[in-house]
Amino acid sequence: MIPKLSTDIEKFIAAAPGGAAQVQGANGAMYWVMTDEAMRVRQYVHEGIEQADRGEVAPWNSDEIKAAGRQLKKDRSA
Repeated sequence: MIPKLSTDIEKFIAAAPGGAAQVQGANGAMYWVMTDEAMRVRQYVHEGIEQADRGEVAPWNSDEIKAAGRQLKKDRSA
């Protein structure tokens, strides 16, 4: 069963920073409600933490990453 959210809750989550909001149930319990995108970001972060815990890390250069991003942006707008 997938329950439907009220319009008020949908608007609240859509306006929440990062697409995640904590809500209180009728019984007083607290729940996190997230958009699909927020759940994907959470999963990516979790996977990254697991990789780091296994030692699967590499040094990186922020200047190279920014240059690659700028080039990608330039290529897309051309």
